[in-house]
Amino acid sequence: MAVARTRALVVEDDPAYARFLRIHLEASGYQVHHVDRGEAGLAALHDFAPEVVILDVVLPDMDGFEICRQIRQDSSVPIVMLTNRAAERHKVQGLMLGADDYVTKPFSAPELLARLTTILRRARRRDQASERPVEVGVLSIDVAGSRVYREGQPVPVTATEFKLLAVLAANPGRVLVNDDLLRRVWGPGYEGDGALLRTTIGRLRRKLGDVNGGPIHNVRGIGYTLDAGTSPATTS
Repeated sequence: MAVARTRALVVEDDPAYARFLRIHLEASGYQVHHVDRGEAGLAALHDFAPEVVILDVVLPDMDGFEICRQIRQDSSVPIVMLTNRAAERHKVQGLMLGADDYVTKPFSAPELLARLTTILRRARRRDQASERPVEVGVLSIDVAGSRVYREGQPVPVTATEFKLLAVLAANPGRVLVNDDLLRRVWGPGYEGDGALLRTTIGRLRRKLGDVNGGPIHNVRGIGYTLDAGTSPATTS
Protein backbone atom coordinates (compact mmCIF):
# COMPACT_ATOMS: atom_id res chain seq x y z
CA MET A 1 0.00 0.00 0.00
CA ALA A 2 1.47 3.36 -1.04
CA VAL A 3 2.16 5.89 1.68
CA ALA A 4 0.51 9.28 1.12
CA ARG A 5 3.11 11.95 0.47
CA THR A 6 2.94 15.42 1.99
CA ARG A 7 1.81 17.90 -0.66
CA ALA A 8 4.14 20.90 -0.97
CA LEU A 9 3.30 23.90 -3.13
CA VAL A 10 6.41 25.77 -4.29
CA VAL A 11 5.85 29.33 -5.56
CA GLU A 12 9.26 30.34 -6.94
CA ASP A 13 10.19 32.06 -10.21
CA ASP A 14 13.94 31.39 -10.07
CA PRO A 15 14.49 28.19 -12.15
CA ALA A 16 17.62 27.20 -10.21
CA TYR A 17 15.92 27.45 -6.81
CA ALA A 18 12.77 25.79 -8.15
CA ARG A 19 14.82 22.82 -9.38
CA PHE A 20 16.80 22.67 -6.13
CA LEU A 21 13.58 22.61 -4.09
CA ARG A 22 11.89 19.99 -6.25
CA ILE A 23 14.89 17.62 -6.16
CA HIS A 24 15.34 17.73 -2.39
CA LEU A 25 11.65 17.78 -1.48
CA GLU A 26 10.83 14.83 -3.72
CA ALA A 27 13.87 12.94 -2.41
CA SER A 28 12.46 13.48 1.09
CA GLY A 29 9.05 12.08 0.18
CA TYR A 30 7.10 15.23 -0.68
CA GLN A 31 4.70 15.53 -3.59
CA VAL A 32 5.69 18.82 -5.22
CA HIS A 33 3.63 21.19 -7.31
CA HIS A 34 5.63 24.14 -8.66
CA VAL A 35 4.36 27.43 -10.08
CA ASP A 36 6.33 30.57 -10.92
CA ARG A 37 3.59 33.19 -10.51
CA GLY A 38 1.60 34.38 -7.52
CA GLU A 39 -1.79 34.11 -9.21
CA ALA A 40 -1.03 30.52 -10.16
CA GLY A 41 -0.03 29.83 -6.57
CA LEU A 42 -3.35 31.15 -5.24
CA ALA A 43 -5.22 29.00 -7.77
CA ALA A 44 -3.21 25.93 -6.73
CA LEU A 45 -4.41 26.35 -3.14
CA HIS A 46 -7.77 25.06 -4.30
CA ASP A 47 -6.68 22.73 -7.10
CA PHE A 48 -3.68 21.08 -5.39
CA ALA A 49 -4.74 21.55 -1.71
CA PRO A 50 -1.17 21.73 -0.35
CA GLU A 51 -0.24 20.81 3.20
CA VAL A 52 2.60 23.34 3.17
CA VAL A 53 3.43 26.35 0.98
CA ILE A 54 6.99 27.46 0.18
CA LEU A 55 6.62 31.02 -1.03
CA ASP A 56 9.19 33.34 -2.56
CA VAL A 57 8.79 37.00 -1.61
CA VAL A 58 9.80 38.50 -4.99
CA LEU A 59 7.65 37.26 -7.88
CA PRO A 60 6.95 38.73 -11.33
CA ASP A 61 3.26 39.39 -10.86
CA MET A 62 2.62 39.73 -7.10
CA ASP A 63 4.48 40.51 -3.90
CA GLY A 64 4.88 37.41 -1.76
CA PHE A 65 3.64 39.34 1.27
CA GLU A 66 0.37 40.05 -0.54
CA ILE A 67 0.04 36.37 -1.46
CA CYS A 68 0.61 35.42 2.19
CA ARG A 69 -2.06 37.92 3.27
CA GLN A 70 -4.57 36.50 0.80
CA ILE A 71 -3.85 32.91 1.82
CA ARG A 72 -4.42 33.79 5.47
CA GLN A 73 -7.87 35.19 4.74
CA ASP A 74 -9.31 31.68 4.61
CA SER A 75 -6.54 29.13 5.13
CA SER A 76 -4.23 28.09 7.98
CA VAL A 77 -1.90 26.05 5.71
CA PRO A 78 1.71 26.40 6.95
CA ILE A 79 3.72 28.95 4.95
CA VAL A 80 7.51 29.22 4.68
CA MET A 81 8.69 32.40 2.96
CA LEU A 82 11.92 32.55 0.94
CA THR A 83 13.80 35.74 0.22
CA ASN A 84 17.13 37.37 -0.52
CA ARG A 85 16.20 40.12 1.93
CA ALA A 86 17.97 39.59 5.23
CA ALA A 87 16.61 42.74 6.87
CA GLU A 88 14.78 42.00 10.11
CA ARG A 89 11.84 44.22 9.15
CA HIS A 90 11.10 42.02 6.14
CA LYS A 91 11.10 38.91 8.31
CA VAL A 92 8.82 40.61 10.82
CA GLN A 93 6.50 41.69 8.02
CA GLY A 94 6.11 38.14 6.76
CA LEU A 95 5.56 36.69 10.21
CA MET A 96 3.04 39.38 11.10
CA LEU A 97 1.05 38.53 7.97
CA GLY A 98 0.81 34.91 9.10
CA ALA A 99 3.88 33.13 7.73
CA ASP A 100 5.09 30.27 9.92
CA ASP A 101 8.78 30.66 9.12
CA TYR A 102 11.18 32.72 7.04
CA VAL A 103 14.29 31.38 5.25
CA THR A 104 16.92 33.69 3.77
CA LYS A 105 18.65 32.70 0.53
CA PRO A 106 21.02 31.00 0.11
CA PHE A 107 19.99 28.13 2.37
CA SER A 108 20.86 24.45 2.62
CA ALA A 109 18.47 21.61 1.95
CA PRO A 110 18.88 20.14 5.48
CA GLU A 111 17.98 23.52 7.01
CA LEU A 112 14.81 23.89 4.97
CA LEU A 113 13.76 20.27 5.47
CA ALA A 114 14.28 20.53 9.23
CA ARG A 115 12.14 23.68 9.37
CA LEU A 116 9.41 22.00 7.31
CA THR A 117 9.40 18.97 9.63
CA THR A 118 9.01 21.20 12.69
CA ILE A 119 6.28 23.34 11.12
CA LEU A 120 4.27 20.35 9.87
CA ARG A 121 4.53 18.58 13.24
CA ARG A 122 3.23 21.71 14.96
CA ALA A 123 0.40 22.11 12.44
CA ARG A 124 -0.69 18.49 12.85
CA ARG A 125 -0.74 18.81 16.64
CA ARG A 126 -2.84 21.96 16.25
CA ASP A 127 -5.26 20.22 13.89
CA GLN A 128 -5.63 17.25 16.23
CA ALA A 129 -6.26 19.55 19.18
CA SER A 130 -8.85 21.53 17.21
CA GLU A 131 -10.93 18.37 16.77
CA ARG A 132 -11.55 18.19 20.53
CA PRO A 133 -13.90 20.65 22.25
CA VAL A 134 -12.16 23.15 24.52
CA GLU A 135 -13.67 23.11 28.02
CA VAL A 136 -13.49 26.45 29.85
CA GLY A 137 -15.49 26.43 33.07
CA VAL A 138 -19.15 25.94 32.08
CA LEU A 139 -18.32 26.60 28.42
CA SER A 140 -17.62 23.99 25.77
CA ILE A 141 -16.08 25.38 22.57
CA ASP A 142 -16.38 23.05 19.58
CA VAL A 143 -13.71 24.59 17.34
CA ALA A 144 -14.14 22.07 14.52
CA GLY A 145 -17.90 22.55 14.45
CA SER A 146 -17.88 26.30 15.14
CA ARG A 147 -20.28 25.90 18.03
CA VAL A 148 -20.34 27.10 21.64
CA TYR A 149 -22.25 25.56 24.54
CA ARG A 150 -22.90 26.91 28.04
CA GLU A 151 -23.87 24.22 30.53
CA GLY A 152 -24.82 22.02 27.58
CA GLN A 153 -27.01 24.61 25.90
CA PRO A 154 -26.01 26.13 22.53
CA VAL A 155 -25.01 29.80 22.56
CA PRO A 156 -25.85 31.75 19.36
CA VAL A 157 -22.74 33.67 18.27
CA THR A 158 -21.78 35.30 14.99
CA ALA A 159 -18.92 33.99 12.84
CA THR A 160 -16.70 36.86 13.97
CA GLU A 161 -17.54 36.35 17.65
CA PHE A 162 -16.78 32.65 17.32
CA LYS A 163 -13.48 33.34 15.56
CA LEU A 164 -12.46 35.70 18.37
CA LEU A 165 -13.41 33.13 21.01
CA ALA A 166 -11.58 30.36 19.11
CA VAL A 167 -8.38 32.43 18.95
CA LEU A 168 -8.54 33.04 22.70
CA ALA A 169 -9.35 29.37 23.36
CA ALA A 170 -6.33 28.25 21.31
CA ASN A 171 -4.12 30.23 23.74
CA PRO A 172 -5.58 29.53 27.22
CA GLY A 173 -4.01 31.63 29.95
CA ARG A 174 -1.97 33.63 27.45
CA VAL A 175 -2.57 37.35 27.14
CA LEU A 176 -3.08 38.22 23.47
CA VAL A 177 -2.37 41.87 22.73
CA ASN A 178 -5.14 43.95 21.18
CA ASP A 179 -3.48 44.40 17.78
CA ASP A 180 -2.68 40.68 17.55
CA LEU A 181 -6.34 39.82 18.17
CA LEU A 182 -7.52 42.39 15.65
CA ARG A 183 -5.13 41.03 13.01
CA ARG A 184 -6.01 37.38 13.65
CA VAL A 185 -9.77 37.89 13.68
CA TRP A 186 -10.36 40.73 11.20
CA GLY A 187 -7.09 40.69 9.25
CA PRO A 188 -4.21 43.09 8.56
CA GLY A 189 -5.22 46.73 8.52
CA TYR A 190 -7.49 46.58 11.57
CA GLU A 191 -4.68 47.15 14.06
CA GLY A 192 -5.42 50.07 16.37
CA ASP A 193 -9.22 49.70 16.20
CA GLY A 194 -9.68 49.19 19.93
CA ALA A 195 -13.35 50.20 19.77
CA LEU A 196 -14.16 47.35 17.36
CA LEU A 197 -12.44 44.83 19.62
CA ARG A 198 -14.07 46.13 22.81
CA THR A 199 -17.52 46.13 21.23
CA THR A 200 -17.18 42.56 19.98
CA ILE A 201 -15.75 41.35 23.28
CA GLY A 202 -18.66 43.03 25.08
CA ARG A 203 -21.27 41.29 22.90
CA LEU A 204 -19.51 37.96 23.29
CA ARG A 205 -19.32 38.31 27.06
CA ARG A 206 -23.04 39.07 27.33
CA LYS A 207 -23.93 36.06 25.20
CA LEU A 208 -21.69 33.82 27.29
CA GLY A 209 -23.00 35.21 30.57
CA ASP A 210 -19.48 36.53 31.12
CA VAL A 211 -20.15 40.10 32.23
CA ASN A 212 -18.83 39.82 35.77
CA GLY A 213 -15.95 37.48 36.46
CA GLY A 214 -16.28 35.03 33.56
CA PRO A 215 -13.34 33.44 31.73
CA ILE A 216 -12.61 36.34 29.34
CA HIS A 217 -10.32 38.78 31.12
CA ASN A 218 -9.07 42.19 30.03
CA VAL A 219 -5.53 43.17 30.94
CA ARG A 220 -5.76 46.93 30.91
CA GLY A 221 -3.86 48.55 28.06
CA ILE A 222 -2.52 45.22 26.78
CA GLY A 223 -5.15 42.76 25.61
CA TYR A 224 -7.36 39.82 26.57
CA THR A 225 -6.99 36.29 27.83
CA LEU A 226 -9.26 33.27 28.24
CA ASP A 227 -8.62 31.70 31.62
CA ALA A 228 -10.26 28.54 32.88
CA GLY A 229 -8.64 28.82 36.29
CA THR A 230 -7.11 31.61 38.31
CA SER A 231 -7.17 34.89 36.46
CA PRO A 232 -4.30 37.36 36.28
CA ALA A 233 -4.56 40.88 37.65
CA THR A 234 -7.25 42.19 35.33
CA THR A 235 -10.08 44.62 34.99
CA SER A 236 -13.57 43.88 33.74
